[in-house]
Amino acid sequence: MLIGAGLAALVAWREVSAVTRSLFDGMGTAYGGIISLTITAQCFGAGIGAVGLAEVLLQQARASDTLGLLAGGFPWALATLSGSGSGPILAFAQTFLVGLDGSDASVRLGALACLGGAFGRTCPRSLPWWSIPPVWWTWPRWNWSSDCWCHCCSGAAVAMGVAVR
Repeated sequence: MLIGAGLAALVAWREVSAVTRSLFDGMGTAYGGIISLTITAQCFGAGIGAVGLAEVLLQQARASDTLGLLAGGFPWALATLSGSGSGPILAFAQTFLVGLDGSDASVRLGALACLGGAFGRTCPRSLPWWSIPPVWWTWPRWNWSSDCWCHCCSGAAVAMGVAVR
Protein backbone atom coordinates (compact mmCIF):
# COMPACT_ATOMS: atom_id res chain seq x y z
CA MET A 1 0.00 0.00 0.00
CA LEU A 2 2.81 2.38 0.85
CA ILE A 3 4.70 1.64 -2.38
CA GLY A 4 1.54 2.17 -4.43
CA ALA A 5 0.82 5.43 -2.64
CA GLY A 6 4.39 6.58 -3.23
CA LEU A 7 4.18 5.77 -6.93
CA ALA A 8 0.82 7.51 -7.18
CA ALA A 9 2.29 10.59 -5.51
CA LEU A 10 5.18 10.61 -8.00
CA VAL A 11 2.88 10.25 -11.00
CA ALA A 12 0.29 12.74 -9.76
CA TRP A 13 2.61 15.11 -7.90
CA ARG A 14 0.09 17.94 -8.17
CA GLU A 15 -2.48 15.83 -6.30
CA VAL A 16 -0.29 14.79 -3.36
CA SER A 17 -2.89 15.82 -0.80
CA ALA A 18 -5.57 13.68 -2.49
CA VAL A 19 -3.17 10.72 -2.70
CA THR A 20 -2.30 11.09 0.98
CA ARG A 21 -5.98 11.35 1.89
CA SER A 22 -6.70 8.17 -0.11
CA LEU A 23 -3.83 6.36 1.58
CA PHE A 24 -5.12 7.07 5.06
CA ASP A 25 -8.68 6.36 4.01
CA GLY A 26 -7.61 2.94 2.77
CA MET A 27 -5.68 2.24 5.95
CA GLY A 28 -8.68 3.23 8.05
CA THR A 29 -10.92 0.94 6.03
CA ALA A 30 -8.50 -1.94 6.53
CA TYR A 31 -8.29 -1.39 10.27
CA GLY A 32 -12.02 -0.81 10.65
CA GLY A 33 -13.28 -3.61 8.46
CA ILE A 34 -10.70 -6.36 8.29
CA ILE A 35 -8.82 -6.30 11.58
CA SER A 36 -12.04 -5.89 13.55
CA LEU A 37 -13.36 -9.12 12.01
CA THR A 38 -10.25 -10.98 13.13
CA ILE A 39 -10.55 -9.62 16.67
CA THR A 40 -14.26 -10.45 16.77
CA ALA A 41 -13.55 -14.04 15.71
CA GLN A 42 -10.90 -14.34 18.42
CA CYS A 43 -13.38 -13.07 21.02
CA PHE A 44 -15.96 -15.57 19.77
CA GLY A 45 -13.44 -18.40 20.06
CA ALA A 46 -12.43 -17.25 23.55
CA GLY A 47 -16.10 -17.21 24.54
CA ILE A 48 -16.58 -20.76 23.28
CA GLY A 49 -13.58 -21.81 25.34
CA ALA A 50 -14.69 -19.86 28.43
CA VAL A 51 -18.13 -21.49 28.61
CA GLY A 52 -16.62 -24.95 28.12
CA LEU A 53 -18.19 -25.62 24.74
CA ALA A 54 -14.80 -26.15 23.10
CA GLU A 55 -13.92 -29.02 25.43
CA VAL A 56 -17.35 -30.62 24.92
CA LEU A 57 -17.04 -30.35 21.14
CA LEU A 58 -13.53 -31.80 21.23
CA GLN A 59 -14.67 -34.74 23.38
CA GLN A 60 -17.62 -35.44 21.08
CA ALA A 61 -15.46 -35.14 17.96
CA ARG A 62 -12.84 -37.50 19.41
CA ALA A 63 -15.49 -40.02 20.46
CA SER A 64 -17.17 -40.04 17.05
CA ASP A 65 -13.91 -39.68 15.06
CA THR A 66 -15.04 -36.43 13.45
CA LEU A 67 -12.16 -34.13 14.39
CA GLY A 68 -11.58 -33.50 10.69
CA LEU A 69 -15.15 -32.38 10.21
CA LEU A 70 -14.87 -30.02 13.18
CA ALA A 71 -11.54 -28.69 11.88
CA GLY A 72 -12.93 -27.93 8.44
CA GLY A 73 -16.51 -27.08 9.35
CA PHE A 74 -16.01 -24.66 12.23
CA PRO A 75 -13.74 -22.22 10.36
CA TRP A 76 -15.80 -22.64 7.19
CA ALA A 77 -19.03 -21.69 8.97
CA LEU A 78 -17.48 -18.68 10.70
CA ALA A 79 -15.72 -17.54 7.52
CA THR A 80 -18.92 -17.85 5.50
CA LEU A 81 -20.82 -15.79 8.05
CA SER A 82 -18.16 -13.13 8.59
CA GLY A 83 -16.44 -12.90 5.21
CA SER A 84 -13.05 -13.17 6.93
CA GLY A 85 -10.92 -16.28 6.57
CA SER A 86 -7.99 -15.57 8.87
CA GLY A 87 -10.09 -14.68 11.93
CA PRO A 88 -12.01 -17.98 12.04
CA ILE A 89 -8.84 -19.99 11.40
CA LEU A 90 -7.09 -18.21 14.25
CA ALA A 91 -10.13 -18.67 16.50
CA PHE A 92 -10.18 -22.40 15.73
CA ALA A 93 -6.46 -22.75 16.40
CA GLN A 94 -6.57 -20.86 19.69
CA THR A 95 -9.76 -22.57 20.86
CA PHE A 96 -9.45 -26.17 19.70
CA LEU A 97 -5.89 -26.95 18.58
CA VAL A 98 -4.45 -25.78 21.89
CA GLY A 99 -6.30 -28.65 23.59
CA LEU A 100 -4.66 -31.27 21.37
CA ASP A 101 -1.21 -32.79 21.68
CA GLY A 102 1.48 -31.76 19.21
CA SER A 103 1.09 -34.82 17.01
CA ASP A 104 0.86 -35.01 13.26
CA ALA A 105 -2.93 -35.04 13.62
CA SER A 106 -2.92 -31.45 14.90
CA VAL A 107 -0.94 -30.38 11.83
CA ARG A 108 -3.52 -32.10 9.59
CA LEU A 109 -6.35 -30.47 11.53
CA GLY A 110 -4.68 -27.08 11.17
CA ALA A 111 -4.44 -27.62 7.41
CA LEU A 112 -8.13 -28.55 7.31
CA ALA A 113 -8.96 -25.40 9.26
CA CYS A 114 -7.03 -23.33 6.71
CA LEU A 115 -8.93 -25.00 3.85
CA GLY A 116 -12.27 -24.46 5.58
CA GLY A 117 -11.56 -20.82 6.34
CA ALA A 118 -10.29 -20.16 2.81
CA PHE A 119 -13.34 -21.71 1.17
CA GLY A 120 -15.73 -19.98 3.54
CA ARG A 121 -14.06 -16.65 2.90
CA THR A 122 -14.08 -16.98 -0.87
CA CYS A 123 -17.67 -18.19 -1.23
CA PRO A 124 -19.50 -15.39 -2.99
CA ARG A 125 -21.93 -13.26 -1.06
CA SER A 126 -20.83 -14.64 2.30
CA LEU A 127 -22.86 -12.83 4.94
CA PRO A 128 -24.88 -10.40 2.83
CA TRP A 129 -26.77 -13.11 0.91
CA TRP A 130 -29.02 -13.85 3.88
CA SER A 131 -28.92 -10.64 5.88
CA ILE A 132 -29.86 -7.92 3.40
CA PRO A 133 -33.59 -7.78 2.53
CA PRO A 134 -33.17 -6.56 -1.07
CA VAL A 135 -31.33 -9.79 -1.83
CA TRP A 136 -34.38 -11.78 -0.77
CA TRP A 137 -36.57 -9.68 -3.04
CA THR A 138 -34.38 -10.50 -6.04
CA TRP A 139 -33.83 -14.16 -5.10
CA PRO A 140 -35.54 -15.77 -8.16
CA ARG A 141 -33.57 -13.63 -10.59
CA TRP A 142 -30.16 -14.70 -9.30
CA ASN A 143 -27.95 -16.59 -11.70
CA TRP A 144 -26.32 -19.14 -9.40
CA SER A 145 -23.87 -20.34 -12.03
CA SER A 146 -22.43 -16.83 -12.40
CA ASP A 147 -22.17 -16.52 -8.62
CA CYS A 148 -19.87 -19.57 -8.58
CA TRP A 149 -21.70 -21.37 -5.76
CA CYS A 150 -21.48 -24.71 -7.50
CA HIS A 151 -17.77 -24.27 -8.19
CA CYS A 152 -17.02 -23.06 -4.69
CA CYS A 153 -18.96 -25.81 -2.94
CA SER A 154 -17.66 -28.59 -5.18
CA GLY A 155 -14.09 -27.37 -4.74
CA ALA A 156 -14.56 -27.27 -0.98
CA ALA A 157 -16.06 -30.77 -0.94
CA VAL A 158 -13.22 -32.24 -3.02
CA ALA A 159 -10.50 -30.52 -0.97
CA MET A 160 -12.08 -31.51 2.34
CA GLY A 161 -12.64 -35.07 1.12
CA VAL A 162 -9.02 -35.45 0.08
CA ALA A 163 -7.72 -33.86 3.28
CA VAL A 164 -9.96 -35.87 5.62
CA ARG A 165 -8.87 -39.17 4.06
